[in-house]
Amino acid sequence: QNESVNMFVVNGTTGNILLNPNAGFGNVGIGTASPLATLHINSSSVGGALLITNGSGSNLTVFFVNGSSGNVGIGTTGPNTELDVLKSDVGGDVSIRAHNTDNTNALSNGAFVASVGGASGGDPEVLYTISGVQSWAAGVDNSDSDSFKIASNSGLGISGFDRLTITTGGNVGIGTTNPARLLHLRGGAVEIQFNDTDTPNQNWHIGLLGSTGGFNFGETGVADGRLFKQNGTGNVGIGTTGPLSKFEVLSSGQSTVGLLSSSGISIGTDSSAVGNIFQIGLGRSVSTATYSPTAIYSIITDTTSFVIDDLVFATRAASTDTAPSE
Repeated sequence: QNESVNMFVVNGTTGNILLNPNAGFGNVGIGTASPLATLHINSSSVGGALLITNGSGSNLTVFFVNGSSGNVGIGTTGPNTELDVLKSDVGGDVSIRAHNTDNTNALSNGAFVASVGGASGGDPEVLYTISGVQSWAAGVDNSDSDSFKIASNSGLGISGFDRLTITTGGNVGIGTTNPARLLHLRGGAVEIQFNDTDTPNQNWHIGLLGSTGGFNFGETGVADGRLFKQNGTGNVGIGTTGPLSKFEVLSSGQSTVGLLSSSGISIGTDSSAVGNIFQIGLGRSVSTATYSPTAIYSIITDTTSFVIDDLVFATRAASTDTAPSE
């Protein structure tokens, strides 16, 4: 003991442990005669600058610092990265968590957890959670052929919560954990939305149309059926989701154009009321006109037993939509 400088030296002249070397500040130095903190360890040894064990008979490593690389090990004396956590826990998880316990606003009370668990040390995953609000998990599901998943729950492989799956073969599934194609979508109303931010800001969607099972090309805000492929029959409709012929065009719920396998080209409607007119318009129509200057008409005149039509060849002033002259 050197009372003039209040210094205590262990192991004679080695200077490995010094108490109060800075005139009473209370700093302790290991491997340094000038400790800059309450405990200052100076070592370049790969064997470790700091080792803490649990004191049990197995002498398990609790905390270890590699004095050469600066790597920190928890549960290991051979850390391979800046922080290396190692634990053998059959059926349990090995986790690292960062948690903000403040819950005074929506940005707080959140946690980030990185863990490895599951059978045979599988399911490495990262959990993002806001306590009592929502949890999302992303990682490898070892029990499902090592697929990568994103789930809206606190873990992977929970039925109904796996939102996205990427198989080791590269197939991507949304709404399914067993994608059969490069991109496989599954759900009650499977559609893809396209939003154009340029003028005129049109929005379109394509996909399966509800219970019809048909494939729909739709314009958002407009009735479905801009272009529609019917399930089962293979009929194609423009302006209708219920085409009755191989190709049908419906305008304003009345005029239709169809290509029928039995009777060739058909122009008509799904209504058979007396007075209904089915027409082939010929010639140019001005923008304010409803009809063409010349037309061939079929007009329903009788619906008893069998529908009876009159065939009409007509001309008219298209600009004023005056009555046709036959």
